[in-house]
Amino acid sequence: MENIITNNNEQLSLNINERHYGLDLLRIICMVMVLFRHVSHYAYQAGIIADGSPDFYIRLITNGFSNFLVNCFILISAFFLVGQKFKLSRIFKLQLIVSFWLIISAIILFSINPPQGFTWEYLIPFFPVTLNAIWFYTCYVAMCLVSPLLNLAIRHMNKSIHLLTCILLSVLAILINNILGFTNNFSFGNGHSFPWFIVLYFIGAYLKLYVNSKNIKMWLLIVIYLLSCGLLIGDWFLLNYLNKLYPVKWTKQIVSNLKNGQLNCV
Repeated sequence: MENIITNNNEQLSLNINERHYGLDLLRIICMVMVLFRHVSHYAYQAGIIADGSPDFYIRLITNGFSNFLVNCFILISAFFLVGQKFKLSRIFKLQLIVSFWLIISAIILFSINPPQGFTWEYLIPFFPVTLNAIWFYTCYVAMCLVSPLLNLAIRHMNKSIHLLTCILLSVLAILINNILGFTNNFSFGNGHSFPWFIVLYFIGAYLKLYVNSKNIKMWLLIVIYLLSCGLLIGDWFLLNYLNKLYPVKWTKQIVSNLKNGQLNCV
């Protein structure tokens, strides 16, 4: 099935039902790495992994090499959503899947540690968005709901304007996140936010519409990825050192974000 998007004087043909096995594999890799990151995160929060220990630095390095996970999931989503008609049924189906697994998780957790009396946690499987219980799901649903407006804006952009929009929004997001340190779901905080998902949507749409993967050299992507991860890890060591010498607010904020594996806007 083909869908035609008209961008000013350009007509772009999209094969919506085309299977992308490389993206499917990337999703699987990301899911495995998400599990590893969450296990190491809660181990750190519980004190199992202590600051300065070998495990701490192993966790830091692995977080640096897996810091792309959220970005990757949203870029893939945008890649497939651009040009498609909005269907509310998709969100309902996703809600059923999320509720099912939340109920299973709740049964397991409550059987291990039964709550005393009524708690709002009983309602989380049925109202995960309104209770903001899962930040990723809340932001993802919000992005899906506004995707028709985003697609409308993209249809009225040419290639140059689209690229400029991606660059300006990315720079703005990184500056706001790392300098001002906003952290809620409706700021650019830590890359864990609805506005950042919008930025990624524009980038994913640009990749879908204008970038031919056949013209990209794989070795170059690997080099860029390794350099980015190396810079991120190196930044943490540098900022941690500077924070000890000059403990100002913004260095504390960035070091805290990196310790918790939350600096996703970089």
